[in-house]
Amino acid sequence: MCQFNFIIVQHSGAGADYLESLGYYCFRSLQYGYDAYSWGRAEFCNCGSMVGSYSCKLKEKGKYPNQLHDCDYKQAVQEDIAFFENAKERQMEKNFAIEAEQYQKEFEKYSQRLNELFRERMPKCEKFIVYDRSELEPAPPGEEEIILRKKLDELVQKDFVLSYAVQAPPEIVMQMLTEIKSSNYNMHEFRYYRRIFSRLLKLEPCIYFTHVWSELGELNLVNTLTLDQLRIGDLALLAQDDVIKICRNNIAVS
Repeated sequence: MCQFNFIIVQHSGAGADYLESLGYYCFRSLQYGYDAYSWGRAEFCNCGSMVGSYSCKLKEKGKYPNQLHDCDYKQAVQEDIAFFENAKERQMEKNFAIEAEQYQKEFEKYSQRLNELFRERMPKCEKFIVYDRSELEPAPPGEEEIILRKKLDELVQKDFVLSYAVQAPPEIVMQMLTEIKSSNYNMHEFRYYRRIFSRLLKLEPCIYFTHVWSELGELNLVNTLTLDQLRIGDLALLAQDDVIKICRNNIAVS
């Protein structure tokens, strides 16, 4: 599955022409004369984007925009900083090598057996031509595989900091910390979208923005705001298939 960020504008309007001049293409035509535009043709995705990256981070507080607001983005970033600092400290503990070895042995015990079971249920296709694509689909997981996957998930969740500290080299942990602590963290992408939105709003009174995984689901308008009101948290906290409406600064929004 891949993430796609969509700018939604009126079909065949000046906004659509502008997006196409930047290399965007019409991913899907929508209702009421609107089209969803993505950048770079079908081979390009937005995996790793800032957009939606914190939509599940503060689950205990609720969901944007009903309970979460753009200011909650800073708290979510601080939680990430604390996580990576804990991972760095864990890697520096004198007994970390012993802990890591024990964890890795248990992890591999489950993961190796899971890989074996997955290979067993993969179709043994000996034909050169397949007319029914279902012949290429693996059989559903059996009871042993379900139990092992649950145990593997429990192992990871039991000590998520240790799990990450074992899997990630110290230089990667430091790189992530440096990046997240930077005052420019995620801002380059936010400024890019704000610049695009600003130019589009000179051509259209309002535009829409969302992100999805692989395919458009049931789109849901959750917030309406002017360009001046737009903050990085409005994009980073946005859940998939949720839509924000962005209007010109001289248009009143409720």
